[in-house]
Amino acid sequence: MANGGCRNTSVEFTRFGEIASHGYLVLAVGRSDIPFMLVNYNGGLGVTGSNVPSKTTAPLQINDPDYIIRALDWATAENNRPASDLYEKLDTTKVAAFGQSCGAEQAFRAAKDSRVKTVVGLNGSFPTKEITRNPDPGWTADKLAVPAALFEGFPADLAYSGAEQAYKALPATLPTLKANIESRRTCRRLCHARYPLVESRYRLP
Repeated sequence: MANGGCRNTSVEFTRFGEIASHGYLVLAVGRSDIPFMLVNYNGGLGVTGSNVPSKTTAPLQINDPDYIIRALDWATAENNRPASDLYEKLDTTKVAAFGQSCGAEQAFRAAKDSRVKTVVGLNGSFPTKEITRNPDPGWTADKLAVPAALFEGFPADLAYSGAEQAYKALPATLPTLKANIESRRTCRRLCHARYPLVESRYRLP
């Protein structure tokens, strides 16, 4: 799971313990000693309140899919290590990469790894050919070969237009789901939300 705003923190995703309670292993990339950051879109990086990380030398923002891949490497190694609490308890053939906002792009780029079988964006989008800022221009939504889901807000969501564009760019034969809820930031309500507007495409047998 990759964070919004490209924030290098896992603090925001404690709510995904609900998903873990159903038997899934949830790995939130980012540090636990960096508070949740607010991105200043005027060019600087601010923090909430007085929670300024004074001693960390770690980057406050990341958008490198390698962080997700390293988490997957760790889980795979733990599943194979006899002394691990996770020994032979994980099905490493069923891996999903999640990302919220900026993290959706990070998750999509991680899906280039063949071990990732599903990719999910929460009020975020996947790179398309039209997006020039893509750090991996050869890897765009039209190239995806695994099922995908996009959970969006309505047009008030900053990521809405990009997500709509990404959904249209996904291969027509790919199993996909797009869900909309009237909210600016869908991740805030993910665990308990009912999405009234759902569009999906399924590959026929």
